[in-house]
Amino acid sequence: MVNDGDSTQNIRLPTGPSLPSVGFVILVDGKIQTVNDFFLQLLRMEEGDLIGHDFLEFLAPESHEQFIQCVESIELGRSKNPTCILSILKGNMTPIQVSANISVIRVSNHQMITLILNDIATHTSLQSFLDVCMARYENIWETSPIAVFILTPTGIIQEVNPSAISFLRLDRHQILKRPFSAFLVKNTKRDPAQDIISEVMLGKILRGIELKMVSPEIGEAWVTLTASRMDRPEPSILVQVQDINQRKHAEFRARREWEQIHLMLEVMTHDMNNVNQSLLFAFGLLDSLIEIPPPLDEKMNEIQWNITRSARIISNLKTMIALFESPAPLEKTSIKACLQSAIDKVRNDIHWKAFEVFMNIDADIDHVVANAYLELVFFNIIHNAVYYNNHEHPHIEIRATKIDHGERVRIEISDNGIGIPDDLKEWVFKRTGTPEEQKVGRGLGLTLTDRIISLFNGRIWVENRIPDDYTQGSKFTIELKQWVEQKVLACGRAACIIIFTSDHCFFCEPVKEILESVAEEVGINPSNILEINLDDPNTKIKRPDIKMFPRIEICNHVLSGFVSADEIRTALSNVLPMDCVTL
Repeated sequence: MVNDGDSTQNIRLPTGPSLPSVGFVILVDGKIQTVNDFFLQLLRMEEGDLIGHDFLEFLAPESHEQFIQCVESIELGRSKNPTCILSILKGNMTPIQVSANISVIRVSNHQMITLILNDIATHTSLQSFLDVCMARYENIWETSPIAVFILTPTGIIQEVNPSAISFLRLDRHQILKRPFSAFLVKNTKRDPAQDIISEVMLGKILRGIELKMVSPEIGEAWVTLTASRMDRPEPSILVQVQDINQRKHAEFRARREWEQIHLMLEVMTHDMNNVNQSLLFAFGLLDSLIEIPPPLDEKMNEIQWNITRSARIISNLKTMIALFESPAPLEKTSIKACLQSAIDKVRNDIHWKAFEVFMNIDADIDHVVANAYLELVFFNIIHNAVYYNNHEHPHIEIRATKIDHGERVRIEISDNGIGIPDDLKEWVFKRTGTPEEQKVGRGLGLTLTDRIISLFNGRIWVENRIPDDYTQGSKFTIELKQWVEQKVLACGRAACIIIFTSDHCFFCEPVKEILESVAEEVGINPSNILEINLDDPNTKIKRPDIKMFPRIEICNHVLSGFVSADEIRTALSNVLPMDCVTL
């Protein structure tokens, strides 16, 4: 309230608001009545230094006239709330430029002026920062090699950058206001554009989606797509596209070349195998029909052995190709059965050498995570141990023990053969690669062995049987996961991790690959993952009510649509401690 008296001492006004970045000043008859904290900070003065003083005392002389003219223009009705630039003096008499919004009212014969002040320096620096950001954005937009499309929530193209125009080889007006789906190669079962838009409008970020785009000028071209939602100034979709056409065609060419090489190897190995079998049959027939003199008999035995060795190299090569092409699934595999079969085959192959095998396998060890190729691993190691052995009776010792609290099995195969020099131990498994990397090896046996063990997620290495003396024989050590029987789930589910897919789902295959990759990364056995294709006529599971594919059920946690690796990793981490999950 303001009294009717003439004294300004009787005027009581509320304290000015403390706005965070705006100065607020109230003058009564030209004298400062109220200020806020920001104005005090701006002038670096205390409130007592200002209240009651004439406002003109804190204005630079060149701003006096301008301030007075602004006030007069309001009182004369020429302006309502003018804004003027004033130079205010700080406590150290240093001027500072401010923008002042002025209003004037009359209360009981007193003139009351309200000023709202903005620090122009701060505003200017912010504006400069925004201008720099905008310039950088425009520069990136114009020069980026990534094609960028801005879409409406319904998939209509609103804006494109120069790279998008260059990629499609169309004029700008030929692209804008058209549906993005018009530039995608449509799957016969599903429109990828609709899947992308649906996922992005749900707030998901799509990364690394490989698909084909099309335009009249470029035909079809492979791209990798990233898409995300933008909500400012209005909802829209940002799509970034990178041309990977050359890479994909290079991959296709490499695939075709590999298939041709694979075909030639298949034909060659098949025909060579037939030749070897015919030669072995002929030698066997010759040996049974006539009596061969000892010197010639010895030479014929040597020839037969080399033919057998050639057949084994061919067999190993075919196995190597098969492992690269389509590795066999891991399963419950008996160590004892594989060892015994391998030993019998070595005895039959090197029938002229009588060797002894001593096995010491813990009673509670039998099965590991492997497959039938484990027998080939044992055969290659034991065969070398017997063949490259100068003793009349080669000696093989096999030990198997549990390690890592029973989670893994260590198998040690020791021999008293000629051994492997220390500088070559690192290279005995490397018969592939460049010629410089192929330090040792007369066959593919140990290279194949190393490949098989890696597919088992195991380890293999070789060391001296007697430390510091390689001539006393070698010791091969293999470590594999112990097989753990999968428990019947108390929850009644078919598996801990289920992925429901459909033939009409654009994201099913990439999400399945992400799921398998992340599961392997965190150490979950693939046997825990069950895929159910609900469009497969052989699927005997009742179709659940699924509105979006793919659908991943990780225990009680459900993920659907295009799911990121981080989301899957988080969900899998919750089931890791559970007893029902096999690692």
